[in-house]
Amino acid sequence: MREREIRERERMRGERGIMDGRGEIGMGMVGIERERERGMSLSERDVRMGGPGERDRGERELRERERERERERERERERGGDNRMVLDQRERGGDPRDPNPRDPKRLKTENRIKDHFSPGHTPKLPPPPSAGSSSSAVGLQMHPGVGGPAQGGGAPSGHPGAGPGQAQGGPGGPAYPGIDNSLGLIPGSSGAGAVVGGGAGAGAGSLSFPDDLDIHNVPPDMKKEGSDWFAVFNPNPKVKRVLDVTLVHTLMHESVVCCVRFSADGKYLATGCNRTAQIYDTKTGLKTCVLIDDAAGKSGDLYIRSVCFSPDGKFLATGAEDKQIRIWDIAKKRIRNVFDGHQQEIYSLDFSHDGRLIVSGSGDKTARIWDMHDGSSKVLTINDPDSLNNDAGVTSVAISPDGRWVAAGSLDTVVRIWDVATGVLVERLRGHRDSVYSVAFTPDGKGLVSGSLDKTLKYWDVSALGKPLSRKDGGASPGSARKDEKPAPGAVVPTTPGGAAGASSSSSASAPSSSAGGAGSSACTMNFTGHKDYVLSVAVSHDGQWVVSGSKDRGVQFWDAHNAVVQCMLQGHKNSVISIDLSPAGNWLATGSGDWQARIWSYSTIA
Repeated sequence: MREREIRERERMRGERGIMDGRGEIGMGMVGIERERERGMSLSERDVRMGGPGERDRGERELRERERERERERERERERGGDNRMVLDQRERGGDPRDPNPRDPKRLKTENRIKDHFSPGHTPKLPPPPSAGSSSSAVGLQMHPGVGGPAQGGGAPSGHPGAGPGQAQGGPGGPAYPGIDNSLGLIPGSSGAGAVVGGGAGAGAGSLSFPDDLDIHNVPPDMKKEGSDWFAVFNPNPKVKRVLDVTLVHTLMHESVVCCVRFSADGKYLATGCNRTAQIYDTKTGLKTCVLIDDAAGKSGDLYIRSVCFSPDGKFLATGAEDKQIRIWDIAKKRIRNVFDGHQQEIYSLDFSHDGRLIVSGSGDKTARIWDMHDGSSKVLTINDPDSLNNDAGVTSVAISPDGRWVAAGSLDTVVRIWDVATGVLVERLRGHRDSVYSVAFTPDGKGLVSGSLDKTLKYWDVSALGKPLSRKDGGASPGSARKDEKPAPGAVVPTTPGGAAGASSSSSASAPSSSAGGAGSSACTMNFTGHKDYVLSVAVSHDGQWVVSGSKDRGVQFWDAHNAVVQCMLQGHKNSVISIDLSPAGNWLATGSGDWQARIWSYSTIA
C-alpha cells in the first residue's frame, strides 16, 4: 500500500516537471516573439497586434496604388503622349477608340489612338500612272516593321514601284547591323546602287531603317547624337554630307503642341496648344508671353490650331477650334480684332508679306482672304463637281512671296491655287493619293511644296502662273477671268466684316487641272519619298536650299530642294511631329509634337 502511494507521488511530481518544462518552453517562445516585435516598425507591429495602424492600412495601400498609377502614367507619357488618355479611360472603364471622330483633322486625338489623329475618310483613288517625274529621290526611311504601303520606299501598296517590302540584307549581307544594305547605298557594299528617277519608281532608291535601329552601330561620320535625340545622315557615297544639326531648346507644354511659327526676324517663336498661344525667345528659350482669351470660357478643350506673326512682329494671329481668328496685340496681350465667318475649325493662317492681308483655311471647305484694315474678306470655296461627295476641308494655306497667289491643301488630295486680287481659282494640282496636310511656297515664289498623308512630298513648278497661255479654242488663258464672266454659285463671295455675303466677284469653275504627269500650266517636277508614315508639315528654308518635313513617324527629314535627295533624318520627339517651321532669318528649325513639346534646332552648312 505504501509503495503504491510512493509511486503515485513520483508520477505526479514527474508530470509537474513536464508541465514546468513546457511552461519554460512557452515563456521562451514569448521572449522570442517580443524580441521580434522590438525589430518591427511601429506600423508593422500595429498591424500584427491589431492596433491603430491596422485601421490605416487600407489608406496606405490606396495611396501606394495611386502612386503606382501615377508612375505608370509617367512611363506611358515618356513612351509617347498618345497613350496617356487611353490609360486614363481604361481606368475609368471607358473606350478611348472612336471610329467616327467628329473632326477629320483633329489633332487632339493625337492622345487617343497611338500616334494617329484620325484623318478621316479619303477617296479611293486608282494607282497613278507608272510614268513619273525626272527627279532623283534617294530617301531615308524608318522601317514600319510590318507589311504596309511604304515598306519598300514611299510608294503606296499596289504601286508599280512598291511591292510588299524591299529585300533585306543583300548578297553580301548588311555592312552595318540594323541597316538595309540591299540597295548598295552603304560604302563598300555589293548592292545595286541608287535608282535615279522620282515618281513611281522613287521608292526603289530609298534607304530603309528599321524601328529598332541601333544608333551605336552607325558609323560616327554618318550620325550625330544628343542626350535624347539623334540625326542619321545619308550614307550614299554619292551624297556628300553638307549639313549639321543640333538641338538648342526643348520647350515643355501642358498639352499637344499643334503649331509652331517663327517671327519674321527669327527672334521669337510662337506655339499653339490647348487654350493658349505662347511666345518664346529663340535665343534663351525663355517664355516671354502667354496669350489666352478669358472670355472663351473654361469648360472643354479649345486647341489653337494655327499661329502666325505679322511681318512687323507687333501682332499674332491665332486660329482655333471655336471658328474664330483672333488678332493679338503682343505688347498689350490684348485682342485687337476678331474675325468671324468660318463654319468649322480653323486649321491654318498666313500673313501676306506687306501685312495687309491674312488668309485662313478651315474644315468648312473654304479659305478666306481677310483685310487687316477693314476686316472684310473674300471667300474661296471648294465646289468642284468631283469634290462634292468628298471631304474637302482646307488643311493648309500659304500666300506666295509676291502676294499674288493663295495655295491651299485639302483633304480631298488636291492642291488649289487662287488669284488673290480676283479670287479666281487658277490651278488644281493633282497627284497625291491621300489628303494634303501642308503647303509651302519657295522663297522665289516659283515653286510650291506639298506634304500628304500618302507619306510623300511633291514639288510643283508654278512659275507659269499668271503668264498667258495660248489655247486652240481661242478662249482666255487659265487664271485670266473676263469681266463679263459670271461666277459659279458659292465660288468666291466677298463679305463684310461681320461675315455677311456680298456680291460674288469671279468663278472657280474654269480652273485648269494639273497632275503629277504635268498636264496643266503647273506640273509636279519632284517627288520626295522616304517617310514611313503621314507627312504632316512641310517648310522651305529662307535661302531655298532645303525642304524640311515632319511626320507621324516622329521623324524630321532635310531634303535638298534642287533634287529631292534626303540629307539627314532627325529623331527626338516621342510622338508625331505635327508642325514644323523654318526661320525666315537665320538657320533655325522649330518642331511641335504630340509629346507636349516644342523644340528649337539649329542647322548649318558644312564644307
